[in-house]
Amino acid sequence: MTSPHPWSASQNKVRRSRLTPLTLTLSHPGEGTYVNLSAILVLTAEMELVHSCARFVLAFLRQRRYMLGTWAELSVIAVILAAGRGTRMGPLTANIPKPLLALRGRPIIEHILTGLRSAGIREVVVVTGYLAGQIERHLGSGEALGMKLSYRRQTRPEGTARALLLARDAIGDEPFLLLWGDIVVEPDQYSALLDNYRRAPCDALLAVNATDDPWQGAAVYIDDRWRVTSLVEKPPRGSSRTPWNNAGMFVFTPPVVEYAERLRPSARGEYELPQAVAAMVADGREVRAYPVRGFWSDLGRPEDLAAAERALAVAPSPSESVDSLSFPSRRGSR
Repeated sequence: MTSPHPWSASQNKVRRSRLTPLTLTLSHPGEGTYVNLSAILVLTAEMELVHSCARFVLAFLRQRRYMLGTWAELSVIAVILAAGRGTRMGPLTANIPKPLLALRGRPIIEHILTGLRSAGIREVVVVTGYLAGQIERHLGSGEALGMKLSYRRQTRPEGTARALLLARDAIGDEPFLLLWGDIVVEPDQYSALLDNYRRAPCDALLAVNATDDPWQGAAVYIDDRWRVTSLVEKPPRGSSRTPWNNAGMFVFTPPVVEYAERLRPSARGEYELPQAVAAMVADGREVRAYPVRGFWSDLGRPEDLAAAERALAVAPSPSESVDSLSFPSRRGSR
């Protein structure tokens, strides 16, 4: 997945001496110079030390290029968490996993995948669990959708953070998109989220939606620059002083994996990804919010599914591509 990195390094002439100034200029073809790095290096007698230092600097920047490069340089993948039982759906999910429930004539997860495809995402890792085989058989390799799909199975319901860790081998050292598998938004919101990240890279970017009370999700507190200052998972009803709810769509950078690995179980006995985001905020990481435009629903209950059906009644018929769906504006139900 990782392609050769296009950064180059140039160095000033170095004489064989024990104390020699060395300037490294890091540049990208067609984009101009990004970083000038000057250092005083103590050289023994061999030029290999200079080469080693240059290699070290370039290797470091390969690890951090998601903070310096342009979005077009990155090979972006998406991770969809679709392992849950969907207990709030009651009998609707007794014999079928929630991501395969029909919405406007096609499975929920196909709406998500087609939206991702319209945003230029071609590689997706789907974390399955409950009735995993049905999802994997239905979607297959993804060829029918013009995508490359792979799967990771979460055999025990240990939470969203543990689900993310199952996909860490595919994530690599690039930013990636992560989605709850029951969230439906307007198709253009996937590209809008990615564009927002591209314009202002950060350690994590999470989508938020406005609600009357985010007690069923996670309350997200932000400042006047859309930086996240606090995140409270499942706050008591009526206790939140923010209308913003975690909308279940994220752009993450690889450090989130380390935070997910260090989590302890929540009060519900699960390892929850919002806990990792909260820890990133507490550590001073740059975490920003993006407000979702238009329609949003987590399709958690039968009435949510029915409401989405009604809201989409004016949309094109199921035979038409989801790429062209135009959703009416609606505040989230969470």
